Amino acid sequence: MSRFLFLQVWILALILMLLFAVPVRAEIILFDNKETFLATSTGVITIDFGTVVLPGQFQFFPTPPGLTISDVNFTIDHPTSDGNLFVIGQGVYYSDDAVLSSQESTTGNNNLLITLPGAYTAVGTGFASFGPSILTFTLSTGDTFTRQTLDFFRGFASFAGVVSSEPITSVRIDLQRNDDLINLGGFSFGQAAVPEPSTLIQFSIGLLGILAYNRRRRRSDRPN
Repeated sequence: MSRFLFLQVWILALILMLLFAVPVRAEIILFDNKETFLATSTGVITIDFGTVVLPGQFQFFPTPPGLTISDVNFTIDHPTSDGNLFVIGQGVYYSDDAVLSSQESTTGNNNLLITLPGAYTAVGTGFASFGPSILTFTLSTGDTFTRQTLDFFRGFASFAGVVSSEPITSVRIDLQRNDDLINLGGFSFGQAAVPEPSTLIQFSIGLLGILAYNRRRRRSDRPN
């Protein structure tokens, strides 16, 4: 076996090893930086809650139906919370940000249920509270992760983004304490720009075919 052919076989073996290591459930990649998240996504739409209310003002939204903007619905899951949904304008809580806020629950922890207008593989948002507090993010794929909010006076230095190998149709956010609120700013959704496992499988099958062809060709070129 030539050195070049040996290298091809080694690369194929490495790819197959990585593929078989992928779990059956969705594979997700988390981002704490918005710029990095956007660089790995495509066709991203970002919702600015500052388009809903003027600076210095706020608006209450009954739940249901909640607020629908860019075909994304934001509401509260009331079986576990009797909280209220507001859009708080720029300059009320934060000098540079308008936010969607789930607050005032007396029967359970505040939550937000976000339903996307289709299947997307990249979602991200700025988040905050009066905290510090812990937020649990649950995707429609069944994957969950937690993030801690910063102290209120540090505003929206926090960001959570995720790209998934399986489509995401909804995101639920739960607060893990009953004496705080959830604030979201700049919710983004789009498609992941990184290869999915199915793409890698197709690539490895193609590479395997090339290796088999090269091996047959080498044998046919040998003198009898």
